[in-house]
Amino acid sequence: LEESVIEYKSDKKFIINMHALHNAAKIRRYLPQELTVPIPLVPDRKTHHQTISKSVRTMQTQKR
Repeated sequence: LEESVIEYKSDKKFIINMHALHNAAKIRRYLPQELTVPIPLVPDRKTHHQTISKSVRTMQTQKR
């Protein structure tokens, strides 16, 4: 007995993992730029890094 559990619908939307492809540069060349722009994880990267580095320094000093 076989039962179908996945229903496929063609909606013309695709997800491309740009980090997993060997030819990501070629794909970026052909896709519109707004589709390949990286999305930042945090809004203010510099402040985020400073906060993390401060906490790491504090932990390192406490270990000594």
